[in-house]
Amino acid sequence: MAFEIRPYPEWSWSQSRDQIFKDCRRKYYYHYYGSHNGWLREASEEQRTAYRLKQITNLYMMLGDGVHLMAEASLKQWQLEKSMPEQKEITEDVRFHLNQAYKDSLDITRWKMAPKKLKMLHELYYGDKLPPKRVEQIKERIKLCIANFFESETIQDLLSEDIKIMEIEELNTFLINGQKIYVKLDFLYKKRNRWIIVDWKTGNESEENENQLLLYALFLHDKYNVPFDQMEIRLEYLLSGKTAKITIDENELKQLKIDIVQSMDQMKKCLEDPEMNKPLPISQFTANPNTRNCWACNFRESCDEIAN
Repeated sequence: MAFEIRPYPEWSWSQSRDQIFKDCRRKYYYHYYGSHNGWLREASEEQRTAYRLKQITNLYMMLGDGVHLMAEASLKQWQLEKSMPEQKEITEDVRFHLNQAYKDSLDITRWKMAPKKLKMLHELYYGDKLPPKRVEQIKERIKLCIANFFESETIQDLLSEDIKIMEIEELNTFLINGQKIYVKLDFLYKKRNRWIIVDWKTGNESEENENQLLLYALFLHDKYNVPFDQMEIRLEYLLSGKTAKITIDENELKQLKIDIVQSMDQMKKCLEDPEMNKPLPISQFTANPNTRNCWACNFRESCDEIAN
């Protein structure tokens, strides 16, 4: 299928989109609408800027990205060869991943020419240098996350049980009320008659992660027709080495569906033309100035309502 240039982005829903919408609608506009088509030669300067700023990352995100890439590569190697890479090897890979982001970030002019291909760290784009304490923290987290990955319940299952790998980092969609929902499971496998959903976490433990995994249960039920009582949902907290398992309550799943539909309805109230997914003017996307959120926002450069 040939690539089609759309005047407005395709409509869909995801938990990350919902979170941005709740945090700040001005940020939501820049991220999903203002940046659209910003990669095209004929794009306006505003579109180019929003698209470029959307690509900015930070050290914590790069750590999470690096660890997920490491986990994906390790699982695929096991799937093909029934062997796992050495911890030293993948530790170096994750370090290289972060070091390359740092090197990319030193040349802003070059990054602006290819913001999708190169990395730009928020700490350098909006600051003079990387915070030394944060750098040391990231170095320590790399060691902990990789060591705990190999000691995790999931990897022990992989090494000692007869399991069937179903999905590794696959981007999927399913429908709720006829609307497209995006999900991406870090790892999905079968262990006897149990379907196990795994999500790798490189940050601190949080109950806020539960809804994300309940959404995965809805997807699993929809795609594979798996009964909820045959599912196990698992959070592998690689920083602490702890495993959390989420109990599936069908009443909670019903409420989650209601919450998603309400979220979509609120988002669509911000559209001038829902059929085309054409947004209202940016002025209708009110900012939510908050010192902490504003200083962490990628779009500080463009927003005129940033908190001081």
